[in-house]
Amino acid sequence: MNHLQTQPSAAAAGLLVGFALLLTASTVISQTDTLSLVLKGAWPAPLAGTVNLVRVVENRAYVAVTEKVDQFQTKAALRILDVSNPLQPVVLGSYEAHSGLRDIQLLGRYAYLLGLLGLEVVDVLAPSNTLLAANYPDGMEALDVANQYAYVAQGSRFDYQGFEGWMSILDVSHPAEPARVGGVFIPFYHPVTGDPLLRQEDEPDDGLLEGDPVAIKVVGNHAFVADTYYGLHVIDVSDAAEPVRVGGYRITPFGGSDMALEVVGQLVYLADSDTGLHVFDVRNPAQPVRIGGYYAGWGATALGVDGSNVFLARERGGLDVIDMSNPVRPVRLGTYLTNIVVADFQLVGANVFVAAGKDGLQIFERTTAAQAPVTLGMRCTNGAWRLEWPLSAQGFVVEFAPTLKPPVQWTVVEGSALSELDAKVMPIDPRGSSGFYRLRKL
Repeated sequence: MNHLQTQPSAAAAGLLVGFALLLTASTVISQTDTLSLVLKGAWPAPLAGTVNLVRVVENRAYVAVTEKVDQFQTKAALRILDVSNPLQPVVLGSYEAHSGLRDIQLLGRYAYLLGLLGLEVVDVLAPSNTLLAANYPDGMEALDVANQYAYVAQGSRFDYQGFEGWMSILDVSHPAEPARVGGVFIPFYHPVTGDPLLRQEDEPDDGLLEGDPVAIKVVGNHAFVADTYYGLHVIDVSDAAEPVRVGGYRITPFGGSDMALEVVGQLVYLADSDTGLHVFDVRNPAQPVRIGGYYAGWGATALGVDGSNVFLARERGGLDVIDMSNPVRPVRLGTYLTNIVVADFQLVGANVFVAAGKDGLQIFERTTAAQAPVTLGMRCTNGAWRLEWPLSAQGFVVEFAPTLKPPVQWTVVEGSALSELDAKVMPIDPRGSSGFYRLRKL
C-alpha cells in the first residue's frame, strides 16, 4: 500500500496529514509548550484593604494599598517590600499618601506617587524612614518619569473650574523642587469629523470638550499618550519647554475609562477597557499605523509585553496571554488567574507580580512544560475515511489546504468531531481531491 509523506512548511504551524485518492496517510508528530503560572509567594492585603498597584525595581516591590479607616473613610499608603525571596515577602517600610494612588514611578532614590490631589515625591532610600521631599498639588491622571523630567497627563475635570486636558512636563532634576517647564493641550476631537474642538472662553467647562489623557509612556524624544476620548497621541518632547503633538490614531470617540500603554521598540501596545488591545507601528511618529489587535468580548485594563507574548489583565478578572508574533492574526495562548482580580501586574524575569485587590500581592512563576506529543492520523475503515487524534488533545480546530506551496491557504473544516474511547474522530470524504489536513491550536 502506498504512503504519501508530508512535512510542514514554515507557514503551516500545526499537525499535518496529507492524502491523495485511495492512499493512506502518514502522520506528523508535533510537540508544543504550555505556559503555567505557579504561585510562589504572597503578601496579604491590610485588613479590609486592597492592593491596587505594583512596581518592582531590583529586589523591592512598591505597592499601593487602600485601607478602610471606618465605614466612611479610607486611606492610601505605599508599602515597600523586600521580594528577594518571593516565597516570603518582607515589609521594609511604608508611607502614608495624601490621597488615593493612581500611579507609582521610581527614579533613583525617589518614588513618584501620583494621587488624586497631585504628585508626591518621596525619598525611599531608607524604606524604614521614608521622607516626603516635595508635593506638587494638581489634578493628574497618569505619570511617567524619564531622565530629569516627570511627564504627567492631566485629564478633564468635571467641576466647572475651566481646566483643560494637558500633558505637562515637570523638571525634577531637583526632586525637592519640581517645576513645570512646558506642556501641550490635548483637545477633544469631534466624533464624526475628527476635527479638534476648542472650548470658547464664554462657554462653561462641562467636561465634554477636552481630551482625557489617562496613560503615558515616554521613549526617546516622544511621549505616547492614551486618551479615552480619542485613542493614541504622539507628542514630540525633544524640547521640554515646547512639546508638540505630531500625530495620533483615533480608536473611538469615547473609549473605555481604563487604558494602559507599553512601548517596545517601534511598536506601541495600547489596552482599552472597551475595545481591547491595539498594536501600532510608530516608525513614523507623525502617522502611527494600526497593524493588529485583539478583542475577545471583554476589555483590558493593564498589559505587559514579553517578546511576542502580550499579557492582558481582563476587566472582569484573570490574565490573558496572547501570541502577537503576527499582529494581524493574534492567537490566545490561554487565560490564567481567573479566580482573582488582576488590578495591576508587572512581568519581572520569570515572575509575575500581581496586585490582586483584597487578595493582596501575589507572586507567580512562569513555567513552560512540554505537552505530550500529539499525532494526527487518517484511517479508512470499510471504505469510510476519517481523521483521528488523541482525546486528550483539547482546544484544536481541523483545517485543510489543497497544497503546501506558499502562500498556503488554510480553511477550517466544517463539522463536529466525535469522541470514541480514547480518540477524537472526524469523518471526511477525500474522493476526487488531494491535499493536507492539520490541527491548529486555538
